[in-house]
Amino acid sequence: MARFDLGDVVGSISELRRASAVSQCAGVQVQFSSTFAHFLRESDFLNSDSLIPHLTNLRQLATRVVDAESSASLHLAVARVEGFRGHFLTSHHHWELARSLASRSINVALQLTVDLIDASLESLAGNLQRAQHLASVSLEKSRGAGFIKYEIAALTNLAAVALNNDRPDKARVLLDRVLHRQNPSPMSG
Repeated sequence: MARFDLGDVVGSISELRRASAVSQCAGVQVQFSSTFAHFLRESDFLNSDSLIPHLTNLRQLATRVVDAESSASLHLAVARVEGFRGHFLTSHHHWELARSLASRSINVALQLTVDLIDASLESLAGNLQRAQHLASVSLEKSRGAGFIKYEIAALTNLAAVALNNDRPDKARVLLDRVLHRQNPSPMSG
């Protein structure tokens, strides 16, 4: 994922594809994690039908891992594919399952992923107070865990809320902090 974050999209997908192949010799948890990472990156670029083999592989691995984290990740993947296919009720159902299962996991990155996607969706739906709350909580949680990537996502969500609240000045400050990687603070009011 680091290669993607540095802008090497093609290299990151190739590397994740290789990691998935190599993980076949490892334990099932490692296989699931590498397959899920590969799915997430590929899902940014493939159509929903092309994602079905990845999703099938994730389902098979999740039935072997059987823990809250893997189940939450699987439902997150299914929600993503169903959303791409336009099956929004089914997508929402899987999203809620992912949220419930992620809350039982000790994986902070997974919890942040769920909360940040939820903040984005709430913002798009016009539920700005909830979006702001989720993004603010995620900002603090990501700072506490030292996850810069999630901190940047939370700040970006807060900037979107500021824009929707007709506060372009606040959005600019938040986005400048993202760009300059300063020590930002959560949006108030």
